[in-house]
Amino acid sequence: MTETTGTGSSDAVEHTELRVLDRAFTLLRILNTRGFPLTLKELSEYSGIPKSSTHRLLNALINRELVERVGATYRIRGRAIEFGDEETRFHVLRSRLLPYLTRLREVTGYTVELSVLIGPEVTVVCRLGGRIPRAGNTERSERVPAHTTAAGKVLLAHHSGAAQRYLGTGYFHATNPTTATSEANLLREFHEARRCSVAFDGAETPSGRRSAATPVWGLSRVPVAALSVTAQAPVFREALARRALLSTGRHAGAVLRRDRVSEQCRQR
Repeated sequence: MTETTGTGSSDAVEHTELRVLDRAFTLLRILNTRGFPLTLKELSEYSGIPKSSTHRLLNALINRELVERVGATYRIRGRAIEFGDEETRFHVLRSRLLPYLTRLREVTGYTVELSVLIGPEVTVVCRLGGRIPRAGNTERSERVPAHTTAAGKVLLAHHSGAAQRYLGTGYFHATNPTTATSEANLLREFHEARRCSVAFDGAETPSGRRSAATPVWGLSRVPVAALSVTAQAPVFREALARRALLSTGRHAGAVLRRDRVSEQCRQR
């Protein structure tokens, strides 16, 4: 009888552990597929897990560096999100568009970047330093809030519904504590980026750098990536940047459409 009780207790513990694990993966899957940071209430509603249990699971995932908190929202950490074929898609983009990045650098002399939108953040998947490079050539960089870069702004502006979603999650306010960029100003920048297909950044920042970016279109209704150029403000020329970006972006997009790359590299 004692033996039977022990077996039953063991099975119950195993069942509980599996249930916790299943719930943890459910939260990770929701954060991964939704893309944007979500509040505790949203995660509880989407998953069907009670709010108190959701809170405990999120704390456990934070302690294991799989999830991080941004203001009142939660997002999946970069390393956790890379368990899929993300790097494969980035490699395809780099291999197809590297000749165009190289040409853009030759024409402008500026640092050139290829960036993609991942939820509310933008990440540089390829960077070529300019004639006076501000950084070495690279294939990957840390993700940053999309509204803080020209590439992020132009990608948000052309992604249906993403701009309002970006402002509505609280992520924008959590990553913009100085309120240097108001919602109204950002929406105006999105409108201008859609009108001109180019976004600019850095006019009033203390960094001393100016940037411009344009979307690269594939077959889908949202941009696959963004091309951007960056230089020190005294040597940055808006007309040159605009002309070079629009021309290069058109040619780069034509290659992606011809090779049907956008179906492999569509941003979430």
